[in-house]
Amino acid sequence: MFSERSLLCIIEDSLFGLAHLQENNMVHADLRPEHISVPTKKGQNFKLLDRLGDPSPPSQVQLNNFKAGKDLYISPSVFQTICAKQRKLKHNPFKSDIFGLGMIILEAGLLDSVQSVYNREYGQIDENALVELVERFFQRFP
Repeated sequence: MFSERSLLCIIEDSLFGLAHLQENNMVHADLRPEHISVPTKKGQNFKLLDRLGDPSPPSQVQLNNFKAGKDLYISPSVFQTICAKQRKLKHNPFKSDIFGLGMIILEAGLLDSVQSVYNREYGQIDENALVELVERFFQRFP
């Protein structure tokens, strides 16, 4: 598991990166663990990486991930829209990025998958599973 200090660095550095994007009216749209670089030397920061592997526009990225069966780190509104096969996505993309970061932090802190939160069969976030993960996280990091 990550130490409390390492987890705080991930949070701080990732929030700084997201703030920079928002200040420039940009969103990441595909936050996932592999898009956060881990420092290899003392004094380096965690950094958000670009999603160069998928040149799709932000509105299409998560649909591509869903169809490819990739792990999801997306907000409830994005998840429900994708599951309902709706074309128009109405959400705040900056808040969706923050939700995704929160899911990554849960997974990093617990070293356990957060995928149980996404009920693909019903197209809903399993709130009970999410609460359970958050409670486990706060037991580890009060």
